[in-house]
Amino acid sequence: MNDEDVTAKVAASFDEYFGEKSLRQGPTVGSEDFSVLPDAFGVPYTYWNIGGFSGAEKPSNHSPSFAPDISSIDTGAQAMIAASAPWLMR
Repeated sequence: MNDEDVTAKVAASFDEYFGEKSLRQGPTVGSEDFSVLPDAFGVPYTYWNIGGFSGAEKPSNHSPSFAPDISSIDTGAQAMIAASAPWLMR
């Protein structure tokens, strides 16, 4: 479960940086074990996605055929900086 405060800060930062390209995603069902580490240490977290494909459906990130649009790498780097900004800009 995403931490509400952390999620709100990251969402606000994404809204400011990405503008209308910042979208909300509802709950999703998946098999990621992302939350295991923060839960083990009692650390709040938020899980977010970055679109990386255009056109037809592509293989998921756990597929050996995974090949996102190369521009998503730049967007992902920008998102990591924007997500961390609320804590770095104190």
